[in-house]
Amino acid sequence: MGLDRLTLIVNQVKDKLDNWPSNLPYPTIVIVHESHLPDDFDPNLDKLLDLPVVTTLQIRKNSVRLAYLNEQL
Repeated sequence: MGLDRLTLIVNQVKDKLDNWPSNLPYPTIVIVHESHLPDDFDPNLDKLLDLPVVTTLQIRKNSVRLAYLNEQL
């Protein structure tokens, strides 16, 4: 039996946090493609590992977003 989508996302976030460079500020949000989230996950109410969730759909709906990334887009 495979892991559910939310568990997979949480594991990916944990992995990224475990490998987060110490010279960079700690992340303040998690950006997730909305199609990866379970249907019952509400990014306006739910968090992942105590980090607010922003979906790529929310980013696309806003004309401008600023973020600090250590990965290329």
